Amino acid sequence: MTTDLTVIAAALEAMRTGETTDPEELARQALACIPGEDAVIGPGGAGAQARIRDSLEAFRTAFQFALDDPQKLLVDPETARRRLAEARRALAQDGGALAVLEAVASGETPTRITLERSGVDRHLSPPAPILWRDDPDREYASDPVVSAGECAVLAGSGGGGKSWLCIRLAIEADRAREAGLPSAAACGLRVAARPIIMLSYEMSRKRVDMVAEAMGSPEGIYAFKDAMPIFCVDPQTRTYGPSPVWRETWDAIAAVSPALVVIDTGPKAMGGAEPNAAEPVIAFILAVERELQALAGAAALVLCHDTKAMRDAVRAGEDPGAGAVSGSGQWYDSPRGVLHLSRAGPGSDIRFVECLKASFGRESWGARLCPRYSDPVGAVPGQYVGLQLDPHGGRIAPGEMIEARRTAREAAARDGEVRPKANGDGAKARARGGTDDGFHILPE
Repeated sequence: MTTDLTVIAAALEAMRTGETTDPEELARQALACIPGEDAVIGPGGAGAQARIRDSLEAFRTAFQFALDDPQKLLVDPETARRRLAEARRALAQDGGALAVLEAVASGETPTRITLERSGVDRHLSPPAPILWRDDPDREYASDPVVSAGECAVLAGSGGGGKSWLCIRLAIEADRAREAGLPSAAACGLRVAARPIIMLSYEMSRKRVDMVAEAMGSPEGIYAFKDAMPIFCVDPQTRTYGPSPVWRETWDAIAAVSPALVVIDTGPKAMGGAEPNAAEPVIAFILAVERELQALAGAAALVLCHDTKAMRDAVRAGEDPGAGAVSGSGQWYDSPRGVLHLSRAGPGSDIRFVECLKASFGRESWGARLCPRYSDPVGAVPGQYVGLQLDPHGGRIAPGEMIEARRTAREAAARDGEVRPKANGDGAKARARGGTDDGFHILPE
């Protein structure tokens, strides 16, 4: 018997709403998929096997509830909803539990670990790049920051423009997709031309849309309303795992089939978990990557704050290295790529976006950015609408970031920097505005 657990969950929801009248049969099928105490779970140690059994037991309890008293599902829908959420959460906390259920359902011996020569996967396509270095001289993805199924981090100071940069990427991806193009460029980065979702704890959906509207987006971008933490600590067991809204959140994400999920910020998405400790950060990133792999074609960009020491290093022209991300060192070590957004100096409008880490590409590349202004009808002349490539630097090739920062620092010290005001004269603001590097150029 082959049982699709996703179908089972959907059927349980239908049973709760009264769309089916045979909950007993559904519960029996689900219980038949759960191995007994004598089942072989495979390598991983006693601790790993115990965690799997705990997850399976929670799943068993949810369906035993239906089998014991099917009518409760119809007259007590809130309890049914809670039991369903518990079962889903238990499975999400340990991918091994899901693998065990699927193996038993298909008549196989459940195991967590297989060891074979790598050639067995040679027929599979490599992970598709999602975010990479924009190189106009190359038609292929150059120096990927993150690919499908993986996480990357974008670090920077508060108010430095991280969220605005991600919204800009989302808008350019939408425009490129509408034009039938495979990717879009903005601020020295290139992203796959599919939806980008904002899961923001820093900006309300209204504020996200205000930014998107200012950037010329007619419908805005995908963003959650009143985002709730998706990963937290269980107050009873003190273990870290998905929150009650984890499954609902990822189901909503899956319905959009995105290229990139922006989590703004990682520590806030973790709610009550401790973002400065290694264990919860590792658990969070692994859980996110399991969901991304299930989505088949999506990556995540987790926004984090940087450290004061890193800002000092950047201003001094030094390599910020692994100390760029605030909190646990795992915010740098665990993701496949790390980007950093910083100002050229105190109070400067010039910013640098830099690739500090790329597990499958070159590092120490980026772009010099400057403010982007617009004069839409009815708006204040010279309205600030994010960042764009600076004509006095633009894209920075791998290995040239330190020299680019040194040049910017010397120029600022020699000439002084005249910063246009966001609410000042439009023509004056555009004097240093540079040229837009996205798919569309804002109207002059």
